[in-house]
Amino acid sequence: MSTGPVDELPARARAVLGPFLDAMARNGARVHHGGDLPRLLGGAGFEVEEALDATPYCTPASEAVHARFRLPWEVVRRLGDPAKWLNLPSTVEMYAVREHVAWYVHTAVKPSR
Repeated sequence: MSTGPVDELPARARAVLGPFLDAMARNGARVHHGGDLPRLLGGAGFEVEEALDATPYCTPASEAVHARFRLPWEVVRRLGDPAKWLNLPSTVEMYAVREHVAWYVHTAVKPSR
């Protein structure tokens, strides 16, 4: 998730994150940022028991994947059709704007009536 509303991020982060988030969202879905989730869960009748910023736990894997796929992405970008490889550019290009990307884990329950 983005750490804030995409339209409020720096231009470079918007240019990289915007197309990726649009491609990942279902048709007609709104793209939310990490700070929206507790409010959305509450609006759906859930109580958030825990909200964990899991970014520190995901960062090492993100760094390793970036290191492994940086070269293949350059080859695809120059010689192939990058549109067929959504996850590859997101893996490589999003690394440059990693301070605007976060992973969150929320535990929520829906109280019985």
